[in-house]
Parts: sequence; structure tokens; C-alpha cells
Amino acid sequence: MTATIQEASTDLCGLLRRLQPGEEVTLTDNGAEVATLRAALPAPVGKRVPGLWIGKATVVSDDDDHLDGRA
Repeated sequence: MTATIQEASTDLCGLLRRLQPGEEVTLTDNGAEVATLRAALPAPVGKRVPGLWIGKATVVSDDDDHLDGRA
């Protein structure tokens, strides 16, 4: 789908509501493409995967002293 910047600024909410998940609208200004908006895909639903956060989270302390303000 394509829309001009003027059309998008006039009815941005309506334009976004018409988009299906993953669908895009290209915004143009004087015939030139200036931006692309993409409707978000729904969050995946499924089983949790063990170990997904390995290497992404850091354990700062192995004890609970920091929770009491003693550290």
C-alpha cells in the first residue's frame, strides 16, 4: 500500500488500522519514497525455551545480602 505524507497526516490512525499484521505502507512525498511503516506481528505464543537467556543476563551477586541493603 502507498500513501502520501499528506494522506498519512490527515488520517494516520485510519491508515494504520487498515494494515494487516506484517503488511507495509510506503509514505511518499512528491512521488519519492520517504518512509515505510509496517504493522507489528502478533507476539509468538508457545513453549518457553530453557536456556534462552544464557549469556544475556548476568548474576551480580550469589547471595541475598544486597536485598537487605547490607552490601
